Amino acid sequence: MFSIVVSHKRITVLALGLSLAVLVTGFSMLARSPEPQTRRVLPDDRAVYEQLRDAEDRWLREHSLEPAGDPVEMAHRRDAITAGLTRLATTISFTIEQVDCRSRTCLARLLWVDHRTAQTRYRALLHFPLDPPCARAVLLRETTGPAEGYRVNLRLTC
Repeated sequence: MFSIVVSHKRITVLALGLSLAVLVTGFSMLARSPEPQTRRVLPDDRAVYEQLRDAEDRWLREHSLEPAGDPVEMAHRRDAITAGLTRLATTISFTIEQVDCRSRTCLARLLWVDHRTAQTRYRALLHFPLDPPCARAVLLRETTGPAEGYRVNLRLTC
């Protein structure tokens, strides 16, 4: 999950594909009551997508450079995350290609049948109970054309 401050308000990005979906929280012009409201907005600003893509690329580079940590602990965390994702995969149809855990982050590389399937089912990755309870983020990148499968990086910070 990424956060960006725009006009002193926080927007939380849920997913990106060919369109960009964000939740805008707490804008006074959207709320008629004193309670904060959430409303879906579809911005057409390509720069937002590029910032999020660059942020994911930085996270992936940092993960690859992160020390491996205690091998026993990393294997336990990897196995626990793999077991949880395997349970989830039976209900929302993706394949686990790899789970790599380092000292404080894990990266699960997942394969969906296609981009559309990933767009409709990715939310389960963010909300499904996993042990250990790590913070999770997913960026659905634009497709570059017809391909066999659609790969997604599930980023976990533990």
